[in-house]
Amino acid sequence: MKKIIIALLIILSSACYSQKSGQDTLQNSLYKGSWSLLFEIGGNFTLRNFTGLMIAAKTHFSPKFAIRAGFNISQSVNNQVLDYKDYYGYSASNVPINNNSLSFTLLITPLYYFNPGSRVNIFIGIGPRADYSHSYYEDYYLDYYLRYTHEDSWGIGLEGVAGVEVFPLHYLSIFGEYTASATFGKSITKDAVKDYYSNALQEYYYYHTTSSGLRADIVRFGLSLYF
Repeated sequence: MKKIIIALLIILSSACYSQKSGQDTLQNSLYKGSWSLLFEIGGNFTLRNFTGLMIAAKTHFSPKFAIRAGFNISQSVNNQVLDYKDYYGYSASNVPINNNSLSFTLLITPLYYFNPGSRVNIFIGIGPRADYSHSYYEDYYLDYYLRYTHEDSWGIGLEGVAGVEVFPLHYLSIFGEYTASATFGKSITKDAVKDYYSNALQEYYYYHTTSSGLRADIVRFGLSLYF
């Protein structure tokens, strides 16, 4: 996956250069009608599951005003097998322990640039966001029992950004931004305990939770390729 993204960046950069080689006098590509492809990483980015990777597209309606739309999909899979034996002689073999999660975030952010005629640009923006996540957890619970937990959560809110975009080349920029968000969401959790051998249901719990919150500690860095 990492090699594919690097190859894609090289191909897109070469295409941009061939199309705009005659425009070297431009300071940047912040003009009406331009659009760009953005790759962003956050503080929790990992090469294992690409958590924290954001892909977005941006279009300019004027040098100072643009709209950016991006998404993030994160998946984590952790499956194990347990052989269990306790002090009293109880034992179990090949007991599954699974912890899987999937999350999706969609962001649409209008942006305002203060000095679009320069290679160094300060920008701010605010727009809606939507989140969805699903997680599944399966574990050995006490003697001869398995616990299954399913959780679905979704939320909506607003996210604001403030950052700096620097153009080493007129079709290529590097940027960093600080983000803050306010969200409101709901979640449903289903928790069941079953007998390991008979699969008979022993306990069942259902939780419905409503939450809201503020977060203002996410810093993202990225690369933009303009067309």
